Amino acid sequence: MRRLLLATMLFTFAIATAPTIAQKNPGTQAAVPLIVTMSACTPENGYRICGDAYNVDEEGNTVYRDGEDGVKATIDHYGSLIIDLQTTRAKIRGLVYDYSAPLDGQTAAPPGDGPNHYVSTIGGNLHTTLVGETVQVSSCPLYDDQSGQPQYRHSFARDCQSGFGSVGSPLLVTRTSSGWSIEPASGAVARVFSIMTTGRPRVRDYGQFSLPFRMTLAARP
Repeated sequence: MRRLLLATMLFTFAIATAPTIAQKNPGTQAAVPLIVTMSACTPENGYRICGDAYNVDEEGNTVYRDGEDGVKATIDHYGSLIIDLQTTRAKIRGLVYDYSAPLDGQTAAPPGDGPNHYVSTIGGNLHTTLVGETVQVSSCPLYDDQSGQPQYRHSFARDCQSGFGSVGSPLLVTRTSSGWSIEPASGAVARVFSIMTTGRPRVRDYGQFSLPFRMTLAARP
């Protein structure tokens, strides 16, 4: 009985004194699973990064939900947005890029779609943004070719391992009463290139494109 009582006391003490995640990593918060909505690309709004139309709401916007159809979408412990649209073996979800607005007079462009679409942000903590506040972040949305190589990247104020520097428009994240909205700053300029991610890195520069889009985020219940 004494041994059982002692073991219980030691277990209780260990639980009471165990450091929490926040104590181990000061400044971090619990990850937030998301519902991501990509505004429809229409002639009226001129958006050129579009949803895949797999799951569309009443207004024609494309909806992605964390944990459904291979989608992983969260604000991570550090306040960065992480969207992985293919966590399954076969592709279900993705994005579509419209390169019809080049800014350098170039005619060549990537395919505009492929497997393994991924979006992330750096440079701002979405957890701590106040309602009505707008912060600038950098991003490098990307997707793979059908064969997995090369990878097509879009520089929004981020080098993206291109060697071009932090080119392109930053993304503006505004905290709303229902979540967050994200869109590029004026001009919506992105430097577009492909990169071989295996072997010796090889970069093909497609130049600058206007790639406006609007994305909203809401915490998934």
